[in-house]
Amino acid sequence: MRFEWPDGETGPDLGVIINADCDLMHGKTDGVIALLPIYSFYDYLRFFWAPSYMHEVIAASTQAILKLANDDDATALHDWLTTAGVEKVSSSIAMHNGLKKGQVEQLGRELKRLAVCLDAGQDAIMRFQQLCHAAADPAGYARTQISSAKKAMGEGHFFISDLIDEQSVGFVIRMRRIYTVPEHNYFTATSEQMSKSQGTRVTAVRVAKLTELYRVKVLQLFSQQYSRIGLPDDVTALSSLAIDDIVAKFSGEHK
Repeated sequence: MRFEWPDGETGPDLGVIINADCDLMHGKTDGVIALLPIYSFYDYLRFFWAPSYMHEVIAASTQAILKLANDDDATALHDWLTTAGVEKVSSSIAMHNGLKKGQVEQLGRELKRLAVCLDAGQDAIMRFQQLCHAAADPAGYARTQISSAKKAMGEGHFFISDLIDEQSVGFVIRMRRIYTVPEHNYFTATSEQMSKSQGTRVTAVRVAKLTELYRVKVLQLFSQQYSRIGLPDDVTALSSLAIDDIVAKFSGEHK
């Protein structure tokens, strides 16, 4: 499905219908078409991965800088860096702590990374691009982080290599949110959507179908996502006790 959003509203461009074909054919949808959003891999990274990655880099760089500065006030460091800039902060820390050459170089790298990540004037994906450009091997750094992001998507996502009529490569179906469109706003032809849409309501047009293999896998992941049963805390805590017991045996606490 391809979405068309009215002015002032935003959402995913693509989605996959989770109503059964027979329900669509016989009007058994209760008046609503249900869809899972599909994002390009770039948009997935931009909206869902890059912001959390910025927090990871901020935490790691802040810790490294505070260790070199023999300090523990992260908030003061961030405020100082934001107002004074990398060069002034770097020279001041290096001078007051008598840092060696290697430490000064490390301090400079970490301050530059932290400054990029703290730049609220740019969205997270642009800050990530700056981190790539500043790396010794930009392509290698980008490949490592993006490959890790793909591996870490988890069962709530499904990666598709390509879609018909789409220029980009790589798409992600997210299972964690279901969009709905009134059935009267759902069309099977783009021409019909264009003729009946006035730009004041969200509409969707069916443009393609997933292959049988993809349909089975998406439905499997979707059912797993929404049929999970959480165990009580007192039950799940037993696994930690089992780990503690084994650790004690190996560490010599149990004779």
